[in-house]
Amino acid sequence: MLLMAWLTAQAWWLYQAYQLEFQAKNTFVQIWFASIIFGFVNVIILCVIMYNYRQIIPVQIPPEKTELEKKND
Repeated sequence: MLLMAWLTAQAWWLYQAYQLEFQAKNTFVQIWFASIIFGFVNVIILCVIMYNYRQIIPVQIPPEKTELEKKND
């Protein structure tokens, strides 16, 4: 779902930019609005990534016993 939202926002922005650059149409307002939507979608995706982030806790490996500790066991 997030991928589709990102692809849709990106495609919409690119289409408006294409209309401006290659078709010489006045699409400044549409590009501005598409940029806001695209930025909002990116923020949502980053929020989902941060919410689902799980910090990896390293496993502590106990140090090996010395010869003296081995004799006492």
